[in-house]
Amino acid sequence: MQTHTRKRLEIWIEAPLLKRAEDILEKAGVLVFAVFDGREGKGLSGAWSDAGLKDVHDMRLIAAIMSDEAAEAVCLEMAALFARYPGVVVLSDVHVMRAERF
Repeated sequence: MQTHTRKRLEIWIEAPLLKRAEDILEKAGVLVFAVFDGREGKGLSGAWSDAGLKDVHDMRLIAAIMSDEAAEAVCLEMAALFARYPGVVVLSDVHVMRAERF
């Protein structure tokens, strides 16, 4: 089986900033990503939960696989965004079978 190395990028971000993060991904040429709702967790300011309520602190997880170049572009833009707003970016190497999709 032949595989190709790509970057997996995970971004934890507050819901109101989701559109900005999606725009950053699209500008970098990221073809595919998924967004998941954060239900509960714990951060530097303590535990949090959506408790069925919708407010500005709802969290989203964006997961994407991309080229090294796209990952570099996204990380630079996200660093600038997270200089002002809370969020986390996790970057790792992954192996994919259909490289043309990423």
